[in-house]
Amino acid sequence: DADLSIDGALDLLDRVREAQEVARQQQTAVENRAKTLDDLAVACGRVNALLTDLGREPVALEEKLLEAVEPLQGQLETLQTELDSVEDQHLRLRKEMQQYVQARAALRASAGEEGQDGLRARLESLDPDQIQRLLDDAETAVAAVQAQRDGINEQLGGVTERVSYLEGDGELGELLLEREQSRSSLVDAVTAWTEYTAAATLFDGAKKLYEEQRQPEVLRLASGYFSTMTEGAYVRVLAPLGETDLQVEEPKSGKRKGPEALSRGTKEQLYLAMRLALAAVYAEQLVALPLVADDILVNFDDERAAATAALLGEYAAAGIQVLAFTCHRRLGDVFATQAPGARVIELPKPT
Repeated sequence: DADLSIDGALDLLDRVREAQEVARQQQTAVENRAKTLDDLAVACGRVNALLTDLGREPVALEEKLLEAVEPLQGQLETLQTELDSVEDQHLRLRKEMQQYVQARAALRASAGEEGQDGLRARLESLDPDQIQRLLDDAETAVAAVQAQRDGINEQLGGVTERVSYLEGDGELGELLLEREQSRSSLVDAVTAWTEYTAAATLFDGAKKLYEEQRQPEVLRLASGYFSTMTEGAYVRVLAPLGETDLQVEEPKSGKRKGPEALSRGTKEQLYLAMRLALAAVYAEQLVALPLVADDILVNFDDERAAATAALLGEYAAAGIQVLAFTCHRRLGDVFATQAPGARVIELPKPT
């Protein structure tokens, strides 16, 4: 309208927009209704197919599908009720089946080695009176156990009451205090023991270090001689700090042994090693004197006898004369073979 004002025109445009929105919503509602009717028709068809499979009369689908929904809903509710009943029966049957399986397993366990057939035959052989007596005995045993249980419960009640009484008694406090004092004393004792043990360990380590590195020259030389004579079976001769006895050490395990643990031959080799070492130190500090030995190899095996003879040859070559006497020609041959610089002198037979 040519006479329409600006505000009127704007109001008109707003109403046009509102009308367009309403028309759009109406169109959407029509489309949704059509789609819903299509979905409803498909659903009704499925319900009727299910009714047909179950042997029920299908519901006639009229043109007005919404009016056909109510009878279908009724049919569905009826079917749901029947389905719930069937599920209840199924659960009950499953529970009974489990009970049957458990009872069968218990029966097999009870049968044991005799088997089910043997158990069945034994049960069939029992008369009703005997079964009743067995049941009576079982009930009597159960009653006895229950009475014993009641007695234990009564004793437990008495103990609980006694504990409650002690908790309120002053004597318990004194005992607890005494226990704490004893525990404190124990902690102090453990602490002192730990300190003493650590000190003893450090002392043993220092002692071992001294024995291995600060031994006199005699023991150092004796260790080399003894290792040569025993072909490496022992590597060190020690004099433990604060002790007067000697000890020898094995190379691999580090285990130490006293002379009393050695064989006679090995013990004689140890004493010979000490004798050689003493003579060597004496010769170095004062004067070299001849070393006289009488049948020192007689208790050695062949290998150690040969090694000792070679050692004595080197010992003599270093400047200390060795006089070795033997009445065994075999040992004379060992010296001649292992110590090429040795002179073999055969003494005349006594007249």
